[in-house]
Amino acid sequence: MVIAANCFLAMAQSVSTEKVEIVWQQMPVIKLSESLKSYSSNNKFLKIYDLPSQSGADIVLTGGVLPAVAIQHPEISTAPGYSQVYWVEAKTKSNKLLYYRVFNEFQDLSMGQTITAGQPIKSDMFYFSDLSRQVSYLFASFKNTNDVKLQYIKKSTLHDDINQATEFVRNAFRMLAADSVSQANQLMEKAVNIWGEALKQSNFDDKNARINKKITEAIYKNLIPTLIMLNRFEEAEKLIKKSESELGAFFGVFATSQKYLLKKRKLSYTAPIALADVEVTDQINLITSGTKLAVPRDLATIQKLLAGSWRTVSIKTKMPTPADTLQTVTKNDYWHFLPNGVVYLEHQKKDEPFPNISLSTYYWETRHTTDGKTFFVTADKKDELKSKNDRDFKAFEIIHLSLNTMLIKFENSNPDSNVSFYYYQLERIKPLL
Repeated sequence: MVIAANCFLAMAQSVSTEKVEIVWQQMPVIKLSESLKSYSSNNKFLKIYDLPSQSGADIVLTGGVLPAVAIQHPEISTAPGYSQVYWVEAKTKSNKLLYYRVFNEFQDLSMGQTITAGQPIKSDMFYFSDLSRQVSYLFASFKNTNDVKLQYIKKSTLHDDINQATEFVRNAFRMLAADSVSQANQLMEKAVNIWGEALKQSNFDDKNARINKKITEAIYKNLIPTLIMLNRFEEAEKLIKKSESELGAFFGVFATSQKYLLKKRKLSYTAPIALADVEVTDQINLITSGTKLAVPRDLATIQKLLAGSWRTVSIKTKMPTPADTLQTVTKNDYWHFLPNGVVYLEHQKKDEPFPNISLSTYYWETRHTTDGKTFFVTADKKDELKSKNDRDFKAFEIIHLSLNTMLIKFENSNPDSNVSFYYYQLERIKPLL
């Protein structure tokens, strides 16, 4: 009889899914002095969510997509790849700069794309949609949505508790759409407790166990988005890692979707927040003398790698050693390199209210020296880049350059200072999502 019961249980453990839409009010990362009511744009695909487009708007958007260029770099792939630059600027109607960024997408060409001279690798609509998402999350308050597939255990009275918790969450997600947040949170907390108790019985080795591998996966798929919507982000992150480790590659697609939901939700929950705290999201490691340093030899490759926006994350007066630590810089300096040889240097002090931005315009190029060093140089005027007078330009030696990290060395020309050189570590700015 026990054997028969176990066989029936194994047969009964099938899972059905129901797609449910989660809706919540996304808050802007950057809190402006006055809420936005309208925008204008130089492209119909560049927009701010839930706002009308009209002349005389509160915020003026300008963006562009540059031609894709071929690049070969080991961090992209062993085969040829591409570099795709696109940019966006946001100003108030009184012409005050709010935001400027240059993004550079690096990909291999394994998906069958081809580079056409003078054209982006994908349609303009794709990149302007990406920029729209960026500025909307930065400045707007809008109804955000995300689809999830809730998991139900079919034809099994032994899993009524699991299904009851799923029903709690289904109703809670509907309450969130109606802005009944408190009641929704109460239901989600009940569900989390039920699933937590069930997971204590998880047994991957026995397919006839009540909470076997298949049922555990179903619970994970319900529990992770629930934790995210409860703003229990650390628990959600740990469970995503745990589930990927336990369930392998087939769980990877779901895990990726939950990481995206997690990013969206965290941006809303922590808003308003300092932009510098969310733009460079990866773990930053200090580049030191113990790091395997590398700089591509080909100047054309270096120019393509430099294109984009970078933020200064570390300033040292000596080459950092493995014993040094990454210390917070006192101001936010951004370098915006355009492929046409223009670079904008942006200054913004951390203790000053946003936005308080100034952009300085320079020209830039890369060069080798006879002793084998690599530099990028900047000048106020384009013809000064070729000047034989080193007072006409500034030279930055490139110590290390990868896809996302750069270490440069700059000689201090102040005769009253006892500092000979400055070492700047820069990290590439990527879209928020």
